[in-house]
Amino acid sequence: MNNISTISIAEPSVEHYEAFIDACKKMQAYISDDSVPNDVGKHESKGFIFARDGYANMSKDDFEKIIVNGYKEKSQEGAQKPEYFRFIMDGGTIVGSVNARALKRDRFDEENGLSTFEKWNGARVTGAEVVLPDYRGNGIFGKAQNLFFDEMRKQGINEITFTVLSNNDASKKAHEKMMNKYGGRMYQVYGDSDGTGIKYYNRYVISTDTSGKSKDLYKDNKEEKVTTKLDAVRQKISEKKSLSKTITELRGIFPTTKAPYKSRAITINPNLLSLYQSKKTK
Repeated sequence: MNNISTISIAEPSVEHYEAFIDACKKMQAYISDDSVPNDVGKHESKGFIFARDGYANMSKDDFEKIIVNGYKEKSQEGAQKPEYFRFIMDGGTIVGSVNARALKRDRFDEENGLSTFEKWNGARVTGAEVVLPDYRGNGIFGKAQNLFFDEMRKQGINEITFTVLSNNDASKKAHEKMMNKYGGRMYQVYGDSDGTGIKYYNRYVISTDTSGKSKDLYKDNKEEKVTTKLDAVRQKISEKKSLSKTITELRGIFPTTKAPYKSRAITINPNLLSLYQSKKTK
């Protein structure tokens, strides 16, 4: 498939049943294929709807109940767990999916001033997308994202976040390209959600303005934040406080988001210490 003009997105309907079963079989065959390297891309594919246990053998009645009606209810005003979900279609074939759902903001979002979607009770709007392995590398991702962003903007969603593992180079490249195209920014987060140890992620905040006219807004925002922090640093240094107090307050201006802070001994250059003390006594 080389002609992305045939790509569309569609809300799940009963007519998609056979195409959905076929998509599940393709994804599960890819995941179970031992000849395919078990890399980070394959690992992340396991988290999408097409890879769920039993879905390749789902009955039509269950498909209508769980997929069609389930996602329709989630898209309604006042839904308990709101979500917009669409199949990526190439004609009558399902080649992937895109979705946006509500998640509670975490401390990384708060530290980085992430805006919220009030219609979803001030939640972070987080997105996810997957293209089936057989259809990757043909421009489908970009075309589907364009269509989905246009639809989300009509719903009042101006930004969507995407969180990807920091060692998934292919996914990072795709989201950085999207960020440069539409406008956005990125910050790092970490956590141990499954008890297997701390994992590190890149969280991309992407504008849904597909015209690209919002790019300058992010540039200005970034420059404003840098200027504000530099002013705060100058203010802290000019205050006549103890060296340890000054260091503690400077750390507060730049909260860590790459790894948990571990206390360690601080080595101080004697010459710098003398200079600091001489300025303090003036």
